[in-house]
Amino acid sequence: MSPVLPDALGGGLSSGHRGTWPVAGVIAFAFGCILLFGFSPTLNPLDIVAGKLFEVSVPRITGDTQVDALAAVQEVRLRGEVEFDYSSTVKRGLVISQDPPPASTLDRGGKVTLVVSRGPQIITVIDFVQMEEKAAEKKAKRMGLAPSVSRENSETVPKGIIIGQDLPVGATVLGGRAIAFRASLGPASRPVPETAGLSIEGAAFRIGASGFQLGSVLYQDSPTVPAGGVISADPPAGTVKDRDSSINLVVSLGGPPLALPNVVGQDIDSASEQLSGVGFVVGRVNQEGSVADPLDGAVTSQLPLPGTPLRPGEVVTLTVRTAKPPPPTTAPVVTAAPTPVPEGASTPAA
Repeated sequence: MSPVLPDALGGGLSSGHRGTWPVAGVIAFAFGCILLFGFSPTLNPLDIVAGKLFEVSVPRITGDTQVDALAAVQEVRLRGEVEFDYSSTVKRGLVISQDPPPASTLDRGGKVTLVVSRGPQIITVIDFVQMEEKAAEKKAKRMGLAPSVSRENSETVPKGIIIGQDLPVGATVLGGRAIAFRASLGPASRPVPETAGLSIEGAAFRIGASGFQLGSVLYQDSPTVPAGGVISADPPAGTVKDRDSSINLVVSLGGPPLALPNVVGQDIDSASEQLSGVGFVVGRVNQEGSVADPLDGAVTSQLPLPGTPLRPGEVVTLTVRTAKPPPPTTAPVVTAAPTPVPEGASTPAA
């Protein structure tokens, strides 16, 4: 009779216990397969270890039909949501885009949005001219056009307003068609005109004709610029400024004031020469004197009075004595004597 050997662990196992281990192993293996094949879409056992048991990879569905795309999404236990949009490049009924993109991961039951093409959009072009630039771009995009904007100066259209468009109003085009807008930059900048030496009226006209406005006018003495002439401008001539900018002027009052000399008693020619020589303008008023008046041609008074400060260019009025002309002389009237009639002669009948 053979001896009974003890179990390696110190005790023997009955035949009943030894039979239960294979059964438990089979059950554990089957459970693992259920987990792997039932819940892991990648059939990768590492998904269970990494905690990705319930995550799925989003399939690529762009370019598929709507039916095929939804079926592919549902196959990996995701749900599809369909939106529609126009496309001039993707045929009607095919998927234009998807969100999230292919190969992204989502939890089971997650949503995949697919945009399905309606085909090309037919657009009737409207008039965008006189619309504000940003509003025109927004409107064009909403209609399905692809706007672009170039900008140019305009003397008549305010800045930021659409001047023109390349597609005619009423034209029929496909969605996605480019449309080019021309928008106004407003009036162009320009140089300040030369006004030095002009009269205030002439300078104001030239400033306005150049697109500027006359600003303030300051008067000051100038020994070189005649009274009323422009001495300088601010900003100076040649400076580039925006249209409608104000141009300020400095205008001459003429030379500094001079004391008016006394010319009373002088003859008019000498007095006029003296006053004109210092820049005054001479005016004359005649005062009739007597016949053969000894003061004939002499200045009897002046306005303003002597010593009054006057600027060159101002008027001095002289009163000049003029002799009264002598009365006209008349020849004496001679009356013819009557012719005597002889005695006895008859007087002719009347």
